[in-house]
Amino acid sequence: GRNVELRYGGVARLKDGAALAQVFATTEGGRIVWVQDAMVRDGWARAHSWKDNHARADKLLAAEAQARAAKRGLWADPYYAVQRAETVGETDRYLVVEGRVLSVAESSGRTFLNFGDDYKTDFTIAIPAEDLAAFTGAHAPEALKGKAVRARGYVREAGGPLMQVDHPAQIELLEKG
Repeated sequence: GRNVELRYGGVARLKDGAALAQVFATTEGGRIVWVQDAMVRDGWARAHSWKDNHARADKLLAAEAQARAAKRGLWADPYYAVQRAETVGETDRYLVVEGRVLSVAESSGRTFLNFGDDYKTDFTIAIPAEDLAAFTGAHAPEALKGKAVRARGYVREAGGPLMQVDHPAQIELLEKG
């Protein structure tokens, strides 16, 4: 029963036709509320961005950090907690994972950020060759080596837990320099 406005910051539709937009709703009092921000800030959603549309990702990440620190909403449930790279076990789901990038390797047209000594069992992030050009500056793979990061995405079993990322907004730097 509210008026809403969809605002686009990149690709407007996903392959399945779903709108990829920021939603702004008008309250009964006439105030405009950014719906995604309210949901993330209250802990009822996680920040998520897409390769071709990551407008406002930094604001959503900041709102998520506040909700996570306060253990609001889903952040009070251990199922949604940030996973440590050293202990990621469950796969086939969307996760937020923190750890230190120990090494960087290239193989089969992909760049791998390894979080352990054995890529066959330890958590790894894969960046496809076609997406690598977007990872520059502080997000360049070699610049991430030795850095503590928080990554978000779908984790699947590939010898060990593997998260494929296709844009830098999926990786937050947890330390400066």
